[in-house]
Amino acid sequence: QPFIQILRDITVDQMVFGRAVILGDAAFASRPHAAAGAAKAVADSVALSEHLVSSGFDIDLALKNWEPNQLSVGRNLVNRVRQMGARSQFENNWVPGDPAFDFGLPGPG
Repeated sequence: QPFIQILRDITVDQMVFGRAVILGDAAFASRPHAAAGAAKAVADSVALSEHLVSSGFDIDLALKNWEPNQLSVGRNLVNRVRQMGARSQFENNWVPGDPAFDFGLPGPG
């Protein structure tokens, strides 16, 4: 039987709530075009561990320094998959081999 599956992108304005954080798809759920969902969770976790170490395990400082970059990474991913979706579904200008459609979290290049 045919079916329709709705795909939505979800972004957040913050990932830090006191000493609690949301990361990966909990913070930025993006369409699957970039195949980057698991990579986003890993990147968030690795970046957080690096900030904890570099801050001497000052949790508040680590979270303050960690959040801005991870918000940027998430926004960039969602913007990229939105462009990929528009080009493949509506604009019909998806060209095989176009580096703009490379899989992964950081994107082309």
